[in-house]
Amino acid sequence: EIGAALTALEPLGIDMIGLNCATGPAEMSEHLRHLARHARVGLSCMPNAGLPVLGKDGAHYPLSAAELAQAHEGFVREFGVGLVGGCCGTTPEHLRQVVERVRGMAPAVREPRPE
Repeated sequence: EIGAALTALEPLGIDMIGLNCATGPAEMSEHLRHLARHARVGLSCMPNAGLPVLGKDGAHYPLSAAELAQAHEGFVREFGVGLVGGCCGTTPEHLRQVVERVRGMAPAVREPRPE
């Protein structure tokens, strides 16, 4: 549970809290929204290139580079995410487009209300 994780980790003096791996950006949105509202530290997000689709040749990650870049732009703009990247299924092209999309953007100003 994201609230419990924040409550346990923030007092330890962490600089940043975020999400990575296991899911794509769509599945991370609500957790990032919670962190944006309550975390007093910086936020990070490094999703997979979508949820893995298992096939006979292994996992395939369906999110295009443009879709991942668009999701990260939204996270920076809406939730104040300050560190973005990618995990499983991301390629150099995914990351190139993410960098192009968010370069120079200032994360949204947050006014956290700790629980």
